[in-house]
Amino acid sequence: MRVEDTDEEPKCVICGSSDDCGHMVACIDHTYLDCDGGALYERTWDFRSEIETAFLDALKSGQEKNWQNSDLEQMWDWARENFDINDEEVDWDGYAFYRLLVELLEDAGAISHPGSVVTDGPPGFSCSYSLLYATKPDIVIDKALDGLKSIIAGRREQ
Repeated sequence: MRVEDTDEEPKCVICGSSDDCGHMVACIDHTYLDCDGGALYERTWDFRSEIETAFLDALKSGQEKNWQNSDLEQMWDWARENFDINDEEVDWDGYAFYRLLVELLEDAGAISHPGSVVTDGPPGFSCSYSLLYATKPDIVIDKALDGLKSIIAGRREQ
């Protein structure tokens, strides 16, 4: 992993460590759509579950929704187009999901690593990452999850 502009290893924006440290909120792989590390690694399902529950409730009841967030709207459009009433799972646009996660985490106080963070590989195997840090990652994640719940409930416009 390297910072594309400097060719250096990314460092924690809080403590300056290039090794894993307790400040990492998330290492989000935007190419393969995954959370590869940080405190969010164990909690990504919390966010997925909130969205899936809200989408399933709306889809099964036939409600039209305006989620007041462009990424959530994009996920909703995908979910509606691909939903099977006999399913208990919802499919959505993974790119929009991870953009939404980064936005929620930043709104909750996470600090993004400056510059473009990438890994190199043969064509089709290079990755682009968002690295997010905070002095108290679990608190940031809790606040981000509360933010998502507020958006879903229509209490906060994004």
